[in-house]
Amino acid sequence: MLVLSRKVGESVRVADNIELFVIAIDGQRVRLGIKAPKEVRIVRSELAEEIAKTNQSSAVEVKKEAPDVLSEAARSVAKP
Repeated sequence: MLVLSRKVGESVRVADNIELFVIAIDGQRVRLGIKAPKEVRIVRSELAEEIAKTNQSSAVEVKKEAPDVLSEAARSVAKP
């Protein structure tokens, strides 16, 4: 992990097209501004973890339900 010190108004560039700005520092809280192309997805890490957990649990539910759905579809096709 790279650790840098920045003052309010200073920035850090990530690659050629993303720049992080220190907007304010208030005690333990740091406000950051992010300048990046619209196609770059920016999500707080705790939200990204929650999304990953939700997606994983949804995939497990779909996997459990899939055989029933396939069986029902096969029965409906078999009926004259």
